[in-house]
Amino acid sequence: YKRRRTSAPGTIFQDSRSVARGSSDCLQTINVLERKPPQLRRIISCSAVVQSWHLLALRRARFGFYSTKKVKGECAVFISQRIMHPHPGKSELAIDRVHRMAGILSRHGAKTRIGRVTAGAGAGEIHLYAGFPTMAVGTAAAANMAKDAAYLKLMADRESNPAGDVEGPNVARIVMGEPHASDRVRMQRTYSLSRDKLKPALELLGDFVDTIKDHPVNLMAAVPVLSDNMSSLTVVYGFPDLHVFGEMVDTIGTSEAFQEMLVKASDLGTLQKARVITAID
Repeated sequence: YKRRRTSAPGTIFQDSRSVARGSSDCLQTINVLERKPPQLRRIISCSAVVQSWHLLALRRARFGFYSTKKVKGECAVFISQRIMHPHPGKSELAIDRVHRMAGILSRHGAKTRIGRVTAGAGAGEIHLYAGFPTMAVGTAAAANMAKDAAYLKLMADRESNPAGDVEGPNVARIVMGEPHASDRVRMQRTYSLSRDKLKPALELLGDFVDTIKDHPVNLMAAVPVLSDNMSSLTVVYGFPDLHVFGEMVDTIGTSEAFQEMLVKASDLGTLQKARVITAID
């Protein structure tokens, strides 16, 4: 970890850090807006494209914060989600086909993850997530995949002998944090949230990051790009395993700081659903 800072009250500074943990090794360049001394508000967004200064100025005017990232390797910014609802008696076949799909996506440049919903909304579902550094990379992968013989064979098998009902892909954009491969268990909490409430919601999460910084919890947030519910924000808490998840619910989840955040969050949006997803190898 290294830090460069050139700032005066009311200006910006750049913070560079090498993130060794997780599915990629990213060199982040974070542009931070300092609102007033001595308080500093930081919202970090994993972005694979370094934006020009005039776009940064536009983003500052619109949102009051901004961030960029220089990439060493590729961090996922856009995430596609496919949901498999297995038919009775065909769970193993469904999981096998999800693995086949994940392999195809990986060959076309995606960072993939498969998980089973173990509790909460959609319990029993199989989820496949595929991450891309830019939307263009993702759409190029989709175009190439449509001509892939393995993909065409998978689609033919699905038609001739369905193993479940498939939903998606839905597409979301990460607006805070980033996924870590070391997080075997993730809790997703999806809020109904109008876009004008996104900035204060992210600021609220930014404050909460300081509360959990000494705990084995990773926090990420995403908004929909292509979905049947475009007015939402999904907050993801990552944990090393299911036992740690339980411990963190007992400690952080019942803490005064977390409960205060939930009260403030209720003024911005409404919690619609929550689930726990455990990774499948």
